[in-house]
Amino acid sequence: MRTLPFKSPLNATGYDGVYVKCRFVSDDEPHKRVWKVTMRTDSSRGEQVYQQQFELPPASANNMNDNDNEWTQIKIPFDSFILVRGARKVLDGPKLDSTQGVFQLGMTMSKFIIAENMTAMDDFRPGFFQMHIESMGLYRTEVDAIAEPTVETLTEQEAKKKRPFILKVLRPISKIFFSEQANRRKSAMKILMGKKKGRSRLGAILYGMRLRAKNNGFSGMIFSSIETFKIIGIDVIRTVLSTTLKFGLFYPLVFIRRGITTLIRGVKSFGQWVRSLFVRDDKDESAKMA
Repeated sequence: MRTLPFKSPLNATGYDGVYVKCRFVSDDEPHKRVWKVTMRTDSSRGEQVYQQQFELPPASANNMNDNDNEWTQIKIPFDSFILVRGARKVLDGPKLDSTQGVFQLGMTMSKFIIAENMTAMDDFRPGFFQMHIESMGLYRTEVDAIAEPTVETLTEQEAKKKRPFILKVLRPISKIFFSEQANRRKSAMKILMGKKKGRSRLGAILYGMRLRAKNNGFSGMIFSSIETFKIIGIDVIRTVLSTTLKFGLFYPLVFIRRGITTLIRGVKSFGQWVRSLFVRDDKDESAKMA
């Protein structure tokens, strides 16, 4: 969840961080999810953003009854934010600089902890959750003041026009791989093909067809067949795109990176060897003069 980009940056001068006034109302295990606040400090729409994790107290009876006294105010200092790409920490990334203003704010619920590598929670709780957000803004520590500024955001159409060209190209492709429907199909397929069910992939697909036909009668049978062929077509496209990207882009980039790394190591080793020759010659000359 994130705001649309602001038309003009939010002035953060004199403030110490971001606050979120919220409450968790669905269950007593918010600690089994990773909660993050996201911030952009420039107008770029790239994949690198600043993030920091925070903790939420579990839901209580008062939360569920919409008791106004049960809001929790989370405060996250600017200097605790970390530059990330996806769920990975950008090594040696610059510290957050809020002097140019805040261009976008957001929140994320994830199973991945902010770390150098993709690190998932061991006891992550997937599925439904519910959190209420009362407000979000900036805070000052010294005077215990908060600001709830009213900001104008770009419209969805304006935001789409301002997207970098590469995002315009990759966004439709990413929807094929990472859409909610695709993730649900993948999870359902894992369950049907798991140890308890023990179906083959074809058996799982046929089971889905029979189930949809049973629930919707004859018309459901026709709909089920169309839907099944559509799903198979999407899966084929995903497989082709994934294989193409893997062999046409990912593997060549890995090969080039390893080649560059090997070359750099070779140059360093050669430089050390040359320096050792000069040092040896200097020692020999000193010994002769002595």
